[in-house]
Amino acid sequence: MALATALCALSACGESRSASESSGDTSSSAIRVDESPPDASGARAAVEQYLAAYRAGNAVAVCDLLTASAKEKLGDCTTKIGEAMRITEELEIDDALGGATVGLVKLDGDQAAVEVHVEVEGAEKAVSVELQREGYEWRLSDSTLIGS
Repeated sequence: MALATALCALSACGESRSASESSGDTSSSAIRVDESPPDASGARAAVEQYLAAYRAGNAVAVCDLLTASAKEKLGDCTTKIGEAMRITEELEIDDALGGATVGLVKLDGDQAAVEVHVEVEGAEKAVSVELQREGYEWRLSDSTLIGS
């Protein structure tokens, strides 16, 4: 059930706000994907890979995309993610993830926020997903997506 809260946030509980609004940042530092520097594309790609792995039911790949601290919080990551995948499929929440798109990317050193959009009951919802750079790779660290 590690992702139950996260998928609620993505499918029904997310707010229709931009990443900068979600963080309270009203400056123009949020970067549109088409204007992103190379580091932003890496963070965006990590979220896209996460969504693809989740849609495919690949718990091992999902866990590989999480920070070490996120995996530690989950304990048996593969089992917990697998359980969450089964629950979201049963609740048909996975349908919302099928149409998820990645939007704005905001960078702050070794941290990033990536906006994910889903359509729920005809309305677009957005959630900001937090990432952290570990070595040269971007990893998801946000409890919004991974549950904790």
